Amino acid sequence: MSGSEIQMDEKFPLCSLKNMAIDTIVENVASYKELIQRKISPPMRQVVLDTAMERIQEIGVFQIWAALPYLDPHMFTEQISTRDFPTIFHVDDSIGNFWESEVSMEEFLQFIVKFAPNLRELDIEDPSNFWKSWDRKFLKQTLEPSSIKQICLMQNLMHISFKDIFIRISDFFDICTELKNLQYIAADNILCELEPDSTKMLSLNWEALNSQFDHQEFIEHNYTRKICIILKKVNSDEPHRLAYASLRTDFINFIPPNLTHLYVMFCKTLKQLKYINLLILQINSYEYGLSKCQRKKHCLKPILTRFGASLKKLQVECVGEEEKISLRYILEQCSNLEVLYLDSSFVANDDEDLTSFRKLKSLRWSVRTSRDRDLHLLTISVQNILSLPLLEELNIEAYVFDFGDKENLFERIRNREILTNLRELTILDHTMDDPDDFQLFELADEIRSAYPFRVDIIIHTSRLPRDWYN
Repeated sequence: MSGSEIQMDEKFPLCSLKNMAIDTIVENVASYKELIQRKISPPMRQVVLDTAMERIQEIGVFQIWAALPYLDPHMFTEQISTRDFPTIFHVDDSIGNFWESEVSMEEFLQFIVKFAPNLRELDIEDPSNFWKSWDRKFLKQTLEPSSIKQICLMQNLMHISFKDIFIRISDFFDICTELKNLQYIAADNILCELEPDSTKMLSLNWEALNSQFDHQEFIEHNYTRKICIILKKVNSDEPHRLAYASLRTDFINFIPPNLTHLYVMFCKTLKQLKYINLLILQINSYEYGLSKCQRKKHCLKPILTRFGASLKKLQVECVGEEEKISLRYILEQCSNLEVLYLDSSFVANDDEDLTSFRKLKSLRWSVRTSRDRDLHLLTISVQNILSLPLLEELNIEAYVFDFGDKENLFERIRNREILTNLRELTILDHTMDDPDDFQLFELADEIRSAYPFRVDIIIHTSRLPRDWYN
């Protein structure tokens, strides 16, 4: 072959019939539709799809959008996420604003209804999350009623989640009601701006959901602007209904009364408020969150009256002395309580007989804090706490410990009258140079002697670095 012929071949390379056919199909891919499935084998469809995606800017999003279910119908069988289609949402990265999407959310959902009738799992996420610019995280979309209508047509759906996209509480309830096969639904930005007379509506909805979902989670982000709800059907022997709430809003009145797990955060000092607001990342501005926290609306006692009977786990943080709460009162109101966490909280327990509370298995009580000097004065009655009959785990951080009649306490331990179920004991004494801290180590020795090799014990004081008893 002459040099001129070689140059001609390099300038005008020969195209195989296969490549020419692929190019022709890709350039007109939207017009073939059913012919793709009838005339092209699955391996070749993948080649056409890959080539089309490489040339998406040239042939356009709409062409691929129309042909996608025929090119690879299997990807639409059971699971779809909006994250799988970042090219649908057009973003001007240099400016940081959304352009008008070539394919709207409603059109996207219509497409799913038509071409994925057997869909089992749908994950809907705000398109801005597909891009790394921090500013766009605050440009969330709100699902319109037309989009909710399309979702309610997906009768085979079993799992649906909404991430960083607003959905109204009424629409959330509609989806739960309409989708009979639903086993999981989660939304982290529910708008719940309810009418004053909506209490009855809420009660009816919670009643219906209780029979449908035996696992429920309610998390306060910035009530009433947005909350998070997670509902699951797990077919458990016992329901699991959990809520995270503060006392700065009426969110505690929004959630259903038959909770099994409750976490409540109290606001006390301005320094604490600033710390808490930093934790609640969804609050739009520090000033707004601070003013809301300062307007504390609820106290612990009415909350225990409403939720206590069904609670199995309770965790409270930053309970102040003004609440006038005692350990016995908590256990009386929460008669089925198995786990109790008191974090940075002033809860009295002097001269209280706790032997009748036969459900509590785990107690964590931390009074260590630099924000509230009153906690330095709180005395922990060791004798009373150790008399809890079914106690398995005990973790205490405090400054002042009262052993009461120490010899009587130790005698009961030796005779195995108490602590018969104890598996783990951790005590941290935060008082500097406490002359009575030796009593804690005496307690550890008595327990180790009565129940050898059964209880994991950690005693930590300011004078002695750390001792383990196993």
